[in-house]
Amino acid sequence: MINRNKGTATIEATLAMPIFIFAMIALYHMGMCKLAEGKIYEAAVECSEYVAEQAYIKEECLITPSIVLRRYIDDKDLLEAYIKNGCSGISFLGSYIDDEHMLHLKVSYTTIINVPLINNFEKIKTYEIQQRCYVGFDKIYGTGNETEDKYVFVTENMDVYHISRSCTHLSLSKKNVSYKNAVARKYTACEFCAKGKDKKDFVIVTEQGEKYHYSSSCSGLKRTVRRVRLSSIPGVGGCSRCTR
Repeated sequence: MINRNKGTATIEATLAMPIFIFAMIALYHMGMCKLAEGKIYEAAVECSEYVAEQAYIKEECLITPSIVLRRYIDDKDLLEAYIKNGCSGISFLGSYIDDEHMLHLKVSYTTIINVPLINNFEKIKTYEIQQRCYVGFDKIYGTGNETEDKYVFVTENMDVYHISRSCTHLSLSKKNVSYKNAVARKYTACEFCAKGKDKKDFVIVTEQGEKYHYSSSCSGLKRTVRRVRLSSIPGVGGCSRCTR
């Protein structure tokens, strides 16, 4: 009996493989685009906090978000790849402070995903961040006897809280040193990327850390920072650097 299905599986695989690869590439770019959007939102929140702090000084504070934005963007290359015109493509036009001293920071930008063999997909994103300005005490909002409940920054470990997002304890400064130098300075092996592995001639350390690392992408070298109310973390002390 003649097998008439010979080669069918090969043909099906040949047809399906490009579709599968295309789908994987599309999912990757969609994920990276969402990551870029998250970076922008985090930076925009920082900008709103900055503007709120400056509001009592001058009305022109609304021009500052675009100026200080780059300071709060952690990965500018990611924005250049997935946001039209990169950091320069993020607009705060239409932002205002209302009569109740509430900042309405309007954020808009265009995401862009380059799809091979087709074209670039673009989508406009807009949203508003509200933040009360720090313009002094107002009888409408308190009696003056309440404990100050400000926003602070904490990491996953939540050992201490920080009042500045740019605190050096949050922004790790990495550098390459020799293994002998690291050991001499009392650094120990990172349990994630170095412990139990063959020694290397050069390792990665930070000024504030106590571990040496083999990989620059090690989770021990990253900081996941959250912005929370001080009242939500009772018992957590302040950072020795930025809260003094």
